[in-house]
Amino acid sequence: MGNPRSEPSRRGRDAADGYVGAIDRGVRYLAAAQEADGAFPSLRSVDPRFTKWVPAGECFATLYMLCALRHVRHHGLRDARGRASHAALQEMTLAGLWRFSTRSAHEIAPYPWPFDADTTSLGSMALRHRSLRLLLRRNAGHLLKWRDDQGRFLTWIEEMGYINSVCVGTNANVVWYLGEADCTIPVIGWLIDIVTSRTDQDHQMWYPGAMHVNYLVSRAAYESAPRLRHVYRALEDRVVESLGGSVAQCSDLSAAQALCTLVRVGASGHRLVRLLADRLVESQLADGSWPAAPAYGARLSDAVPGIPIQPMYYWGSPAVTTSVALEALALVGSRFRVP
Repeated sequence: MGNPRSEPSRRGRDAADGYVGAIDRGVRYLAAAQEADGAFPSLRSVDPRFTKWVPAGECFATLYMLCALRHVRHHGLRDARGRASHAALQEMTLAGLWRFSTRSAHEIAPYPWPFDADTTSLGSMALRHRSLRLLLRRNAGHLLKWRDDQGRFLTWIEEMGYINSVCVGTNANVVWYLGEADCTIPVIGWLIDIVTSRTDQDHQMWYPGAMHVNYLVSRAAYESAPRLRHVYRALEDRVVESLGGSVAQCSDLSAAQALCTLVRVGASGHRLVRLLADRLVESQLADGSWPAAPAYGARLSDAVPGIPIQPMYYWGSPAVTTSVALEALALVGSRFRVP
């Protein structure tokens, strides 16, 4: 018999079994939901509750999901991940660049999206496990070319006359990709300032809501930018205050992002970690998915000059939420211990 102090309690084993079961069901859902070409589905809606929606026709969701699923070690994902990676590779140019939309959607769009720093950074991270690192690094020059006078990365990395803006989520993703280097030090300093001063709402161009910012900045800090770890305590406080001590009111996507953030900033022992993980297990739908919620959004008239004011569009899908929920449960499952 082993040392009782070193063995997880029955409650801890039951929790871990619940996480594993939820991950199994989620993986089966993603495999079934995957489209014929290997892409993962995405929806667009003017309603953040996604009561009405249309298929989105963009590759960003597949890249976003591949990045989330990197931490999910599950044999059932092997084929789905490979097919999605192939679909993502088909959308990449020889210079290692991506657009938000697919090639086919780009050709027929009335206002086609230019190449952008956010999609390019996520695509580079999604495919970095393949033998593409030298090819992908070709895109660094394009990212560095499109910066403002403070060294912050701009959204568009192609001149099409669109309004170029600075987005906190985009800059976090570029830092995640490029890492801590001379070219990213100014951005890291800026991210520290706006996270601690809580002024990120002024720069949430594509990721509306503080929980998205917490999720993206904590990922960049944890994996790529040690200097950015100065915001760990601030990120923990932001998550706790956003939840208000309860996990019942937020969306499943926000719950998953909050859980990822708390684990990454070293707050695995916080009481909210167990509550968030249990909430995700309990709210999983019968088909293994979690409901759609806004993962990113934009108002087209904020980017394209001279067009009439447009409604706010939200992108997301059950598949997108499921990928982040799986990421959260995989992260917490590897670290959670019941005292």
